Amino acid sequence: MMLRSVAIGTALVALFLAGCVDPAADTATPVPVKAVASDKAAVCVGELTHSVTDGPEDFGAGVVTERTTSFSFDVYATTRRVEDCATGKTAYVGLRLSEDNHDFEPKFDAAVAALDPSLVGVDRLTAIVATARRVGADVTEDQSDKQSCACKVYYPRLKGDKKRYDPEQGL
Repeated sequence: MMLRSVAIGTALVALFLAGCVDPAADTATPVPVKAVASDKAAVCVGELTHSVTDGPEDFGAGVVTERTTSFSFDVYATTRRVEDCATGKTAYVGLRLSEDNHDFEPKFDAAVAALDPSLVGVDRLTAIVATARRVGADVTEDQSDKQSCACKVYYPRLKGDKKRYDPEQGL
């Protein structure tokens, strides 16, 4: 865990020095589409009886993602929640379902990493949704009027008119 934290911290410092991340601004600016984790995101980790939500990651340009793994006796599924923090538009991307032996996650991650880095906000989310569908993942879209934990961590100034994140209401 320590090695991972050091690697993440080193990656964020490298992005900061390269001008890709401005911790004081936290505004939507074009950056390569690659999920980046933060130690601050640990507050968003959740665990229920049959599911675990990992800490959120920053997809850049106002878009965040969280991975939830659900499991029972015969089913193991992974869903990635991808959200545009400015608008609250959200996509739930079903990436792995062991019952059918599907695993779209590596294809999805590779396709998202190849997206145009100049896409920001809802345009980036739209491109990510199209990518997920292209690799065969199930996608459900939604609209939220509440700030998520992930957006509170990475883009608190993009809350807009949405209700402020309340830790008592869940992730």
